[in-house]
Amino acid sequence: MTSSYKSIPVLTEDTVYSSWKKEIAFWKHATNVDPTKRAHTVILAMTGKPRTVAVQLNPETLAVEGGLELLVKEMDKLFLKDNTQQLFCAIDAFEKFKR
Repeated sequence: MTSSYKSIPVLTEDTVYSSWKKEIAFWKHATNVDPTKRAHTVILAMTGKPRTVAVQLNPETLAVEGGLELLVKEMDKLFLKDNTQQLFCAIDAFEKFKR
């Protein structure tokens, strides 16, 4: 398997959070990154507000087998939107889509 560092799903201020979360679920099963380092690897790939929020978490807390899941739970608290807001964002993204 090739290095998975290049294919990390990146969370930015413009990323649809629910899409990023699905990509992370696939990535964690396909990556060869040590499970105790996955959360740190994902955080270092983030930019903007998501990274600002994530780096405030305790690195030692995330340095465990389930660290990535802990990171996602913390990010959910800030970025997971209710169903109505998710629907609006999906429609908005669709309308802005360009070939």
